[in-house]
Amino acid sequence: MARLFSAMDALSPAQRELVEKVYFEERKITDIAREEGVSHAAIHDRLDRIYKKIKNNF
Repeated sequence: MARLFSAMDALSPAQRELVEKVYFEERKITDIAREEGVSHAAIHDRLDRIYKKIKNNF
């Protein structure tokens, strides 16, 4: 678990906030996209970059 938190520390504040919204608050990507004024695909792309960053730092 410590390795995961260490990998999460490599994320920017905006990336951490998105992870919190999706996984801890269990919000839908569509709702987040609407709130931020971007497309569903844009949020999905951000999540893909986050997954890769976590994987590389894990």
